[in-house]
Amino acid sequence: MADAAFYIPAALKAELDALFDGTWLASHPKVAALLRISDKTLKQLGDDGLIRYRLRGRVWRVYAREDIEAYVGAEPCPSTARNAETAPTARSSGTSTSSSRHRTGQVVVFTAALARERARKRSASRLRSES
Repeated sequence: MADAAFYIPAALKAELDALFDGTWLASHPKVAALLRISDKTLKQLGDDGLIRYRLRGRVWRVYAREDIEAYVGAEPCPSTARNAETAPTARSSGTSTSSSRHRTGQVVVFTAALARERARKRSASRLRSES
């Protein structure tokens, strides 16, 4: 059953109960569907050591209920964490929709800004070549 250290939402507990009804291991595709992630993402999580799996035979991954609960309950969701200091922070994606030339908080249409910048550089280049 669930470890007391992990918070598992009631809806997910019900889904886990249905998935593990009469068995103690669940297949890779069923666990991916339960977690609402792709098979490939689940495989990567296992490869990265973020979720424990067992091999059935040489290639089939299967998951125990306690391993799924440990994964789900391991890291609090930043938006619902009770203590903001311990919640993980969002990582920057590396792309930006504004720049220092725009007012803070102003959203800039990225492609339009890029087109304006390219046009400015072309006109500056033409002016230099005509001189």
